[in-house]
Amino acid sequence: MAHSWNSYDQDLSFSEMLNHINSDGYIAYINSENCSSIDKQLLPSKKLQQIYGNLSDVVHGKITTFESSMPDRFKFVVEEWIIFISLIEEVLEILVKGFSARYDIKEQLIDCVPRAKRELNI
Repeated sequence: MAHSWNSYDQDLSFSEMLNHINSDGYIAYINSENCSSIDKQLLPSKKLQQIYGNLSDVVHGKITTFESSMPDRFKFVVEEWIIFISLIEEVLEILVKGFSARYDIKEQLIDCVPRAKRELNI
């Protein structure tokens, strides 16, 4: 899917990508590749869909005009900034957990960032 998007400008649907990553077949592949026993979603689809919806208007606006529909879209609003940063931090945490499950990099991650073990529960 990523190759088609990169090489042939194919549409890369966020929902399709999450469905693929969380599919039984892909998880079985990861388990055989890493000798792991993941038996749940690799990434929390419902939570990521919600975050995607909240951030998409900020990141790229509406598809027809690329303009944000936020009332203060041309102003810096501290409260909104804090909300967006917390969502981005949440995405980063989810991605780190997903990558550490997919690529078996927990030990290297903990070596580089010792607090990760405690903060990310990995």
